[in-house]
Amino acid sequence: MELPRTADVVVVGGGCMGVSTAYRLAARGLRVVLVEQGDLTSGTTGRSSAIVRTHYTLPTLVRMAQDALEDFRGWHERLPGDPGFRNAGFVLFVADHNADNLTRNVAMQRAFGVDTSVMGRDDLARLVPGMHVDDVGAAAYEPLSGYADPWQVVSSLAQGARDLGGVVATGVTATAIRRGSGGAVAGVDTSAGPVDAPVVVNAGGNWSDRLSRPLGVPLPVEPQRESIVLFDLPEGLADPPIVIDMVQFMYVRPHGGRRVLFGDEDHELENLHPHLATPDEPDLAMPSPDAVENAAVKIIHRFPALAEGSLVPAGYTGRYEVTPDFQPLIGQPAEVPGYFYACGFSGHGFKLTPVVGRLMAEWILDGRPSIDLGEFDAGRFARGAPLVSPHPYRTGLGLV
Repeated sequence: MELPRTADVVVVGGGCMGVSTAYRLAARGLRVVLVEQGDLTSGTTGRSSAIVRTHYTLPTLVRMAQDALEDFRGWHERLPGDPGFRNAGFVLFVADHNADNLTRNVAMQRAFGVDTSVMGRDDLARLVPGMHVDDVGAAAYEPLSGYADPWQVVSSLAQGARDLGGVVATGVTATAIRRGSGGAVAGVDTSAGPVDAPVVVNAGGNWSDRLSRPLGVPLPVEPQRESIVLFDLPEGLADPPIVIDMVQFMYVRPHGGRRVLFGDEDHELENLHPHLATPDEPDLAMPSPDAVENAAVKIIHRFPALAEGSLVPAGYTGRYEVTPDFQPLIGQPAEVPGYFYACGFSGHGFKLTPVVGRLMAEWILDGRPSIDLGEFDAGRFARGAPLVSPHPYRTGLGLV
């Protein structure tokens, strides 16, 4: 398509963060051009399990997630379109050695206004009948959390941006961010021609570093596979809430039609989740046989009745955009005025969609976001200061 030759802001990336930022900027009166090399949601967002919850161990993420949950629950009064949000409830549980830190994290979350509580084994067994809980040390329950539809979220925000005069261009690749006098951003070169703009937001997910590194701002983002397997629920087993199982490092989410969606979070199993060589390598149409077998073993351990169910002949692989500490990269490097980035969300991103867009718009227009995002600066790795939670969960994968 033909692009405008000038804009107030160019946003790169047509996933949830890009369209949210584009919408929020357009809603505040800026001329916005968003470019996406594929289709909207063709990257990480389109394969997201789209869980919307607030349980985090970093206080800043808790605050952001709480604001975002309120946006999802009140979407129709606050944002355009329909996100497909479903209230399912959410429970996260840990082994005995992490129980004290879970209690501390729930107290921190409640201080931010999160509706959450600590549960023991008996409470958890009543909440989710039929779930094996003997190896659970403690659980956190959020009754208001749920899940949404990635395509509905992205298409709603993209259309909202268009309705406000923004341009959302798919099939257009950003090839370089141009700098002008003093090193400030001057615009973006694209496969459809250049667009001059004093501000660029890089929300390119797994492709973010390609645009950023030539500016002298490396963004350490690596694509990592995620295998999703679907299971039918047998008769007599009620739909479970969303479950994050940090004993086995997996999650389960209702999927409609008496099915559940299983995601394996054990990224140390290289035969199941090999790192992708480049972000351009395609996702697999189906999880590998090893991944399916591993999923069956884990989910049946947690829900023994599923041994009487059936494996749905469907599933898919997606990809996380992960950073070395599995925390987001959000920043505005002082050495490149007008350049902003929001990427590397490491599985946290979708649920933060509405709030990240708002914060980026505040940063660009007001000079600072209403939530301090300084800890997510990509320069933390060069400083040898990766993010560590005050009360992390110790697992076989390290601290999370």
